[in-house]
Amino acid sequence: MSLSLDRVRDNLIYIVSSSLDILDIFLELRKMDDYLSQLSDDQIEAIEELIEIKDRDPDTMSEQDYVRRNELAEYLFGTSSLQDAFSRKHHEFCPATVIWITNYGSLTKIRDSRQGEVYTSNGRLGGSIRIWPRKDNLAKCLNTRKESTGIYLYFDGHSNIIWLDTERMKIYRYDPQIPKEDVETKPIDGSLRAFFNEILPDYKYLGNTLSLKDCVQGVRWSERGFLDCFCQEYTLLYAQNRLFGMNHVEAARDLVNNRDKILDLIRNLYAHMSV
Repeated sequence: MSLSLDRVRDNLIYIVSSSLDILDIFLELRKMDDYLSQLSDDQIEAIEELIEIKDRDPDTMSEQDYVRRNELAEYLFGTSSLQDAFSRKHHEFCPATVIWITNYGSLTKIRDSRQGEVYTSNGRLGGSIRIWPRKDNLAKCLNTRKESTGIYLYFDGHSNIIWLDTERMKIYRYDPQIPKEDVETKPIDGSLRAFFNEILPDYKYLGNTLSLKDCVQGVRWSERGFLDCFCQEYTLLYAQNRLFGMNHVEAARDLVNNRDKILDLIRNLYAHMSV
């Protein structure tokens, strides 16, 4: 058996920053069959309903659909954020670290600790970056890590993941929808580059280097004519691929090449998170 066989059963789910050896992976695989079997009928039904809602055209969804989507996520994972649920289940990366990019500029640090701390980069590059809980917490964590790690990134209601490759000393941004050619890419990466140059000067920030053909959400959009709502899920599946030793392009392209199985991958991710 090899890591490429059936994409390691299409369901070994981890999140950022663990250097697994082959024995660890095979030992974990032996547990994976138990995930679905441990779920109740109600949980399985909730997973199927959640997938069905999130795979719809958002333009056809009602306010009730969005409410129901959050209710199902809260029921299954204890939170409407899949990343938050994964953070509680896996402790391999910097605790509770989230970055938001906002379109407004602010030179004032947010005093409420629940809101995080604002870091404003060059105004010409657009927006400000909000780090939760604080920039110095994040810098300390990243500078002391030996394993590659990921950081959640949000902007305009859209999820990305920032991947720090500690072996190559490079920083990538994975966006499952928006390619490098998009007009949004330059200002976002400009702000993030300025930020990481300050806290991780020894790293090279490369940002989003992917063409549309390597963005699974964008490819599915072009094929189906509407956008799904799986950006959180795609970022976690990308992180899984990085842990299997794939580079940035390989990890992204694998999801595109296996897009006919993508709902099964998401189903297994949900089952894992629901146990």
